[in-house]
Amino acid sequence: MRYRSEDIHPVLWTAVDELTGRMMTGQASGKAVMAHHSEWTKEYGGEFLRQMAAPLLLMAAGFAMIAAKLPKPISAIVMLLGILWTVVTLIVKTAGNFRQMSVRELEVLLPELKFEGVGRAYAETVLAVGQASLSEEMRSETLQELKRVMDEHERIESARERLSTGARDRPELLEEVIRLKGKMESAKDAEARALFRESLDVAQTRLDSTEHQAAFGERLEAQAELLRQSVLRVRDTLSLPSVDTSTDGGALRQALASVRSRAEAVEKAVQEVQSW
Repeated sequence: MRYRSEDIHPVLWTAVDELTGRMMTGQASGKAVMAHHSEWTKEYGGEFLRQMAAPLLLMAAGFAMIAAKLPKPISAIVMLLGILWTVVTLIVKTAGNFRQMSVRELEVLLPELKFEGVGRAYAETVLAVGQASLSEEMRSETLQELKRVMDEHERIESARERLSTGARDRPELLEEVIRLKGKMESAKDAEARALFRESLDVAQTRLDSTEHQAAFGERLEAQAELLRQSVLRVRDTLSLPSVDTSTDGGALRQALASVRSRAEAVEKAVQEVQSW
């Protein structure tokens, strides 16, 4: 089985691209690089060589014609055709595999991917899907549900990032409230005291807002953890030898229902934050 572009969430493809870049610059472990090269060769090498045989033979024929001192225009045309064919083959082959990945490739790359939390659980579960005996329909359904999980996870992280801005401002606001309260209490002039009181009320309102944001942030963190646990439940279900996933058994469908329910809950939670 090969994962196609539409099977995997872009966040995983991005992580794979980042890892590939680290491999090319020598920043990944040599063991991982060698293992990936070996798996890539097994998966695509034979097919690649078969497709490259004809254009390379044509180029060799061009060299042979030049060595035999045959007419240069004909030799040049043969050489040019061989080169063009080679380039086109390389482009087509690269484009065809650019967003494909075998199960074994993912297994080799997974330990090196910079993932944690829901993202790590997602990658491990995608691998479990590829290793399980599932019908094509069930495999596709499971991968699409998992992609939705990552969509909701990204929404959670985006919302939490916005809320964290308020949390960072809380210490300064608390100092503001304390300072204004002192100013109000020490003011001798009644009008000045009233103005400081008004400023204090505004600062307190801002502080209360950050408290609400912190509560929403905790709620989203809890939702993210539930989402992760639901994804891991799917992974564990796929890994159980006692579950006959080839018949699309109830255990897997129950696990997917749990994931679907959690994704819907996350969507509602994020909408609540956005409407606040």
